[in-house]
Amino acid sequence: MTPGPRSDELIAILRRIEERLEGIEARQKALEAELQSLLIQAKAGAATAIDSMDAWARNLQERGIDIDARAKALADLLEKITEPSVLKSLEELISVATSLKGLGGVVVDALDDIARRLGERGIDLDQRQRILLHCLERLTSPEALHVLELVLDKIEVLRLLVEGGTLDPEAVRTIGKLGFALARASQKEIAGIGPMGLIFALGRPELRQSLGFLVQVGAELGAILKEEAASISSHLRPALNAGSAS
Repeated sequence: MTPGPRSDELIAILRRIEERLEGIEARQKALEAELQSLLIQAKAGAATAIDSMDAWARNLQERGIDIDARAKALADLLEKITEPSVLKSLEELISVATSLKGLGGVVVDALDDIARRLGERGIDLDQRQRILLHCLERLTSPEALHVLELVLDKIEVLRLLVEGGTLDPEAVRTIGKLGFALARASQKEIAGIGPMGLIFALGRPELRQSLGFLVQVGAELGAILKEEAASISSHLRPALNAGSAS
């Protein structure tokens, strides 16, 4: 009995299904082989990283550096960083970091490209890594951690400095000029000066220019103080009026 048209169609469908199953099986085997290769590479990378950290730890111990003390200092610093007042000041930085999360892959590719170019230019990345580890050692020293802890204690003051314009480029340049002036003046012999000497000194153009700058600074400071006083008065006036009405 010869198969009819429906039997031929069914056989063809079964053959296509079998071919697809064979293709899926082949892809599955290829994927398993690739995953196995990645697992081997990951194990090798982890072993290399562990060996490097062990060697670094032995080096530190041979040099008399107490790793446990460093770890305790880091734990104390972590406790300081996680205080509510510090976390509140770091919220803005965290939000910025979160917004940059999608750039992780781009950053990795960029770092790979930089590493390749550095290698082509003959730069020893292993040497740079050793220097970086040395810097990490210095940064985790008790002295450096103590300085960082002091900075974290003053983080609110730093925020006020940033928001108040003290770290604006023009302000920083002016402070730098003042530093140069102080250094140059300290290298010269300073003689006493009386009222008449001060009057004669006012004839010097450079002194008149610096006094003009100080007068301008005083005017700007006065304007700021006036604005703050007006703002405080506007906030207090409703309370004073309510008290008078009662």
